[in-house]
Amino acid sequence: MFRRAPERVAGLALLDTGYTPRAVGEAGESERAQRLRLLELARAKGMRAMGNEWAPGMVNADRHDCAVYEAVLDMIERSTPDKFAAQIRALLDRPDATALLRDVACPTMIVCGRDDKWSPLARHEEMHAQMLGALVEWARWAAGFDTAR
Repeated sequence: MFRRAPERVAGLALLDTGYTPRAVGEAGESERAQRLRLLELARAKGMRAMGNEWAPGMVNADRHDCAVYEAVLDMIERSTPDKFAAQIRALLDRPDATALLRDVACPTMIVCGRDDKWSPLARHEEMHAQMLGALVEWARWAAGFDTAR
């Protein structure tokens, strides 16, 4: 929405996300291969089997044997390989939003899990540094550092 009509956005919440395009070269091809392998697993053995490989990086290791983790797997299982394929296409073709972050001037909340392996805290700190015009509020429970800006 912000890319298309920034004047219509009163505030943003950026949760467990990123802003850079897929890397070029070997790193980008490795990401592509890993994502396509997960898609093949979803098509061959189902979404829950794929989720068992994909979800550990999104959920704190201390939560892998509790109801939260099972709820994440249940949510993944309710999806389909075709929807997952569309998600993968969007992730592999994602545009660079670095310049866009510099244009953000509305109140913005950045939230991420401290131990998220897929959308790490360091990436969210980088986004925070790029958003010079925004009043950024960190979710203290997630990030654990000063929210003043």
